[in-house]
Amino acid sequence: MSDPRDSFPAHKRSLTGFTPTEIKAIDNSIPIKAREAWQRFGTKEFQSSDELEARIIDHVETSLARSMYNCDDLAAYQSLSSSIRDKLILRWNKTQQLHTIKEVKRVYYLSLEYLMGRALDNAMINLDIKDLCNKSTNELGFNLEDLIETEPDAGLGNGGLGRLAACFVDSLSTGNYPGWGYGLRYNYGIFAQKIINGYQVETPDYWLKFGNPWEIPRTEIQIPVDFYGYVSTIKDEKTGALSKQWKGGEQVLAVAYDFPVPGYSTSNVNNLRMWSSQPTREFDFQKFNEGDYSNSVVQQQRAESITAVLYPNDNFYQGKELRLKQQYFWVAASLHDIVRRFIKTKKPFSQFPNYVAIQLNDTHPTIAVVELQRILVDLQKVDWDEAWDIVIKTFGYTNHTVMSEALEKWPLELFANLLPRHLEIIYEVNLRFLQKVEKLFPNERDLLTRVSVIEESSPKNIQMAHLAIIGSHKVNGVAELHSELIKTTIFKDFVRIYGAEKFTNVTNGITPRRWLRQANPKLSDLIASKLGGYDYLLKLEKLKNLEKFLDDTEFKKDWLEVKRYNKARLTSLVKTLTGIEINPNSMFDIQVKRIHEYKRQQLNIFGVIWRYLQIKATPPSERSTKWAPKVSLIGGKAAPGYCAAKKIIKLVNAVSDVVNNDPEIGDLLKVVFIPDYNVSKAEIICPASDISEHISTAGTEASGTSNMKFVLNGGLIIGTVDGANVEITREIGEDQIFLFGNLSEDVDELRHEHQMGRLDIPDALNQVFDALQSGLFGIYDEYKSLVDNIKYHGDYYLVSDDFESYLEAQSTIDQEYRDKDNWVRKSIISVANMGFFSSDRCLTEVAPDTRVHQFFFKLEHDIVFGTFCALVVFVPSGKRAVGVDKGDKLVQSEVFLKEENWSVVELAGLCCFFSFGSRECSLFEFHQLHILEPLVLFKQVGGVLEPRVVPFLALVPVRLHVVWIVSGVFEINIVQELVLENGLYVQPKCQCSVDRENSCRLVQKPGRIHPMDALGSGEQINRAGLDHVQVFCFSDLELDLAAVEHGLALGNHAVAWIDAN
Repeated sequence: MSDPRDSFPAHKRSLTGFTPTEIKAIDNSIPIKAREAWQRFGTKEFQSSDELEARIIDHVETSLARSMYNCDDLAAYQSLSSSIRDKLILRWNKTQQLHTIKEVKRVYYLSLEYLMGRALDNAMINLDIKDLCNKSTNELGFNLEDLIETEPDAGLGNGGLGRLAACFVDSLSTGNYPGWGYGLRYNYGIFAQKIINGYQVETPDYWLKFGNPWEIPRTEIQIPVDFYGYVSTIKDEKTGALSKQWKGGEQVLAVAYDFPVPGYSTSNVNNLRMWSSQPTREFDFQKFNEGDYSNSVVQQQRAESITAVLYPNDNFYQGKELRLKQQYFWVAASLHDIVRRFIKTKKPFSQFPNYVAIQLNDTHPTIAVVELQRILVDLQKVDWDEAWDIVIKTFGYTNHTVMSEALEKWPLELFANLLPRHLEIIYEVNLRFLQKVEKLFPNERDLLTRVSVIEESSPKNIQMAHLAIIGSHKVNGVAELHSELIKTTIFKDFVRIYGAEKFTNVTNGITPRRWLRQANPKLSDLIASKLGGYDYLLKLEKLKNLEKFLDDTEFKKDWLEVKRYNKARLTSLVKTLTGIEINPNSMFDIQVKRIHEYKRQQLNIFGVIWRYLQIKATPPSERSTKWAPKVSLIGGKAAPGYCAAKKIIKLVNAVSDVVNNDPEIGDLLKVVFIPDYNVSKAEIICPASDISEHISTAGTEASGTSNMKFVLNGGLIIGTVDGANVEITREIGEDQIFLFGNLSEDVDELRHEHQMGRLDIPDALNQVFDALQSGLFGIYDEYKSLVDNIKYHGDYYLVSDDFESYLEAQSTIDQEYRDKDNWVRKSIISVANMGFFSSDRCLTEVAPDTRVHQFFFKLEHDIVFGTFCALVVFVPSGKRAVGVDKGDKLVQSEVFLKEENWSVVELAGLCCFFSFGSRECSLFEFHQLHILEPLVLFKQVGGVLEPRVVPFLALVPVRLHVVWIVSGVFEINIVQELVLENGLYVQPKCQCSVDRENSCRLVQKPGRIHPMDALGSGEQINRAGLDHVQVFCFSDLELDLAAVEHGLALGNHAVAWIDAN
């Protein structure tokens, strides 16, 4: 008997995908029956509530091994999330295949933190399926909001750095950028914050206790990462060339976990790849048999500790070593992955920067600069100078601090022990850099010391910010003031060396999808009702149109009602978390962010104490008229080893205990500390604010993004002239913000005065200190150091200098808040002018050479045609046309389209999207199609390119394939190419089928197709389900468009549409 396997030849599939040149070979190697099975049984996206319910039930029963009888909220959440993840994976696969086929330049974002928040609500909003999910879960007996609340926040970040990264990856997907994020999959996050007797107590954040339905374990992707060891010199026997070889003394495995990131209103789904550390050998069986049980698993424990927690305490040597291990482990695995993906393209490494852009989010990933140089020189044998040129062109560096003490440094001895080869490369990079500097500035020895990567201190340190600058082609700050300060202070020497053009500004932004649509759905709906839909979530500048309704009484009433609703939500949350009851009709004054002295939560709580003392001093009969009810809410985590920050938390809770239990005060003042502040809590807190505090010492806050979130949600802010407050003031106007305090240019002089003993503490602040010393708020010794830092240790953060100004601003807020109509007006004006602060705008500045229109585009409503050949794409900004003529000569022309917001820009021969109403279909989405070079034409009139705007007449209900024109040849792409020769004419609605005896011919019935030759297999068309074909082609005809029912054509060229119902 013959082996049945002979009839079904095995197909060897690649573990890591394919390259464009391999597509046809792989396609031809797949057996027919296997191909047919995939076509018949391949997974499809759910489209209806019935289909979604079937998916949910399937996951409950097969993924969770549960049933209808024991399916609780957790199981329902996990099954719903898994069902939506299935939908994302299908789009993720197509997105990655498309990017591979088109050989696009990818943006890689390296961030040690990704403060993602909850994924379920975000995915439903971005996919526009929340109503569908609500219907499905209700029919299965569950409340969707309860399921959303079941999800824990992903423990992948802590502060603004991580939330910025999360906003960026959302914008990467929404903007159709081919982008990846790389980070670490922490088992226990940073920590869960508990408040016990007023003190912060850190406990593990068991966010993975019930698993994570959103991640995809990539157990097949395991990258070995080395530490310690030694470096040897190897001599090539043939050439005599010397090379370095690093032999690691300890090795761990980086295992990939993928997190699909959906874009809003697009099929694009990018990837966030997180690395988990695992041992190369989990268990030492010999030691176990010898009775050495604890040491039998020591390697496993050492390996897994690398990704156990975010920011391990580095107040001791082992903590520092673990932090450096984390950083190298992460970037080594990420770069291995990036380089592997590039090698698959079979292009020389000289082209690496043309396909790879890596952005360093702060100094944490800076060792990537050295690691890429090591890979190129030691492993890929690229010449040193060429390799370093590649490195510089590949990396960009985002700086997040203006404080020199916050710039990351590593002890040289630690580096030498852990990463010996990398230290050698750093020495060589530094030597060559200093030699160039010496040639430019021959007599400035001090300059060499100041800019050296090696800090000549005791002990010596490696200055990572210097390394990041030297190894990058661009350095950007994150707010205008910050970017200017780094050029004039901490990096001024590098500006002299490289010139100011290397240092740019990209003001931070936030994603309006999460921070308005998800966090504040009622306000989002209200705005949409006035602006005619939710387009503003993609073009935030459209919020400007809200100013038309400033005198609309009903609109302002609705605006105020939304605020009341959001304050009621926060009131409920506060009661649940703390047991404190607050009055939702009070003014909500909020400061939530990482606890740090430069952010000056101590200034806030000192102001609260002063207010409490003043209320107490006011006669009871006058209190209600003089003082408006106010709730002061403060939240945030202090680093485990940061004693001063922890004391601030203790003081806030002590004040809360006293004030909230004082019967004389009642609702006039409440003080609340929000425990375990995270993204999900922020989504309730931000929409509820009346006023939020952004009060850092001028010149210390790089940007801040919480200020943007509060203002976008209709809250006003009190703040210093620092960070993004400067640009917010410019955008919304000075009347909508309450500024106070000294300016950044005054800070150095004030600090000098303090050090010289010239410190004047205002009377109001002395009253606060006296109250603390009296024991009114508990044992004074617990807060004494906070007071001493101001009175006796130079008041580095200028609390005393800004205190009176702060109180004056608070007094102004009290007065203006009483005028509710004017307050609402200020709120609307503020929201209307927040368009600049979208993270979508940031990406156009961070990665201009990988912008959306270079690989995707949308055609909405209008198409431009004529007789001039040009490769173009439409984008909704500007009015400049860039075309390529038949001779590949770049042609530019200013054009003015009938639709003012459309323009034409160059397309590099990549894929496109078509939008029909609310439904957007990727051409690649259906049957894995790909379109190479769509062609749009201009009509030449008197030597000038004159675009024609033509109404979109093609009625394509579901699927469509595009025919485009190149030098008179019509082409259709359906996995493999079909070519329609010039002069083709096909009658409308002719039925086509496949001649199975000759799969390279298409046979029409009942119409006539002539001539049509297939370069690929006609069976592929049949398998794609194309049983109804419409083609409209015309040659040398001036057409009356009104006579064309579904097609479009002008001049002697045409467009053809294929409709597959």
